[in-house]
Amino acid sequence: MRMSDDWGNTPQTTVANAVVTNAVVTNAAAPKAEDIVDVKSRFKSATEIPGVGAFKVGWFALDKAGKSAMAVAPDVPRPIYAFDTENKLKIAVELLKPEDRKDIYILNLQKEVLDAEGNFDKEGVVPYMIETLKGIKDIEHGTIVIDSLTSLWDWIQYWFDNSDEIKRSDSGMPYRFEYGKKNSRFIELGELLQQTSMNVICTMKCKGKVNSDGSDAGYNIMQCYAGTGYFLEFYGELERVGKKRTFIVRGTNYGDLDGMKIDNPSFDTIRKTISKQTGIKFA
Repeated sequence: MRMSDDWGNTPQTTVANAVVTNAVVTNAAAPKAEDIVDVKSRFKSATEIPGVGAFKVGWFALDKAGKSAMAVAPDVPRPIYAFDTENKLKIAVELLKPEDRKDIYILNLQKEVLDAEGNFDKEGVVPYMIETLKGIKDIEHGTIVIDSLTSLWDWIQYWFDNSDEIKRSDSGMPYRFEYGKKNSRFIELGELLQQTSMNVICTMKCKGKVNSDGSDAGYNIMQCYAGTGYFLEFYGELERVGKKRTFIVRGTNYGDLDGMKIDNPSFDTIRKTISKQTGIKFA
C-alpha cells in the first residue's frame, strides 16, 4: 500500500507482516535473506543471564566516621583499584596488617594530575579519571574504590565555573544551554561504573537535609550530584556513635529495604544482609 500526504511529499511504503532488516526496504525488491535480522535473538532468557556478579555500593557520612577504612578493609574483594581524591587514603591502608595491604593500588589524583606549573589541575582531573576508568573497567574481578565521589562533583563544579570551554555572557555567567555540560561529565563517569563487572565502592560526604521552609529535616543526605543514586545499586548513611557504627539504607535496587539498619557494617556484612533479606545470591 502506498500513501502520500496532501503536500506532495514522497510516498511512503508500508508492508504487512513487515520484517526488520539491515537493508533499506524499497518498492523495487524484497530484502535479501542475509539481510534479515532476527530481532528476538538480541534478547536473552532471564534464566540464562548470570546472577549478580558485582556489588556497587556507596556510603556517605560525617567526617571521621570510617568511610575510607571500610572501603579498603580486608573483606573488600581484591585487587582494589582506588582513586584517592583527598590525599589521605594511604592512612587507611597503613592501618591494615601487612598481608591485607597486598593487591591495593592507589591513584592519588591530587599528586598525579598537575598543570603546567606543577599545581593540582582541577579542570583536567575528571577527564583524566574518565580515561583511567575506561582502561580498567573491563577487569573481571576486584573492586573499584572512589574516595570520595563528593570531591569529583566539586571538581566538576570548579571546571564549570572557571573553564574556557564554557560559553559565557559578557557578565561572566554561563549561557543557559551550557548548564547541562556539568551533569553530562558526571553521567559519563557514572555510566562507566555501571558498565564494569568489578565491584564498586564510592564514599561521599553528607549534609543535613533542609525543608522547603529552611528548617532542618532531621536527617542527612549525600553531598554529591543529585542523580548519583542511579549509578549505584545500594547506598546509605554510615553513622558513628563512639566506637559503634551503623549503616542505614537510604536507597537500593534490592527491594524495599529503605531505613533498614545494619550494625557493625562492612562490605561483606552488607552483602550478606541483602542476601538474607531478599534471597539474592552474589557470585
